[in-house]
Amino acid sequence: MKDLYSYITENVGEVKNKKFLRLMKSAGLEKIKLVNGNGYFYITSDDDATWKTINDLPNTDIYVNSFNDMKPEEWVEEIRKLIKNNI
Repeated sequence: MKDLYSYITENVGEVKNKKFLRLMKSAGLEKIKLVNGNGYFYITSDDDATWKTINDLPNTDIYVNSFNDMKPEEWVEEIRKLIKNNI
């Protein structure tokens, strides 16, 4: 049985689902990264201008435990809502 630290660190990181990334690109959101936190997801970016915009948002979190709890299309829509509702 794995210890809690191993479980948490294995399940944290940038989402690399190919369909999701393809949908993000077609939506013009390819500079935004979806990252799995501990029990939630958040958006960020390596692009300076995009990161600054995201960093100024009051909320960048999506409270879903697993990426597979939603379809890739739903993730893209949630990210659009986050950006639209907070800019």
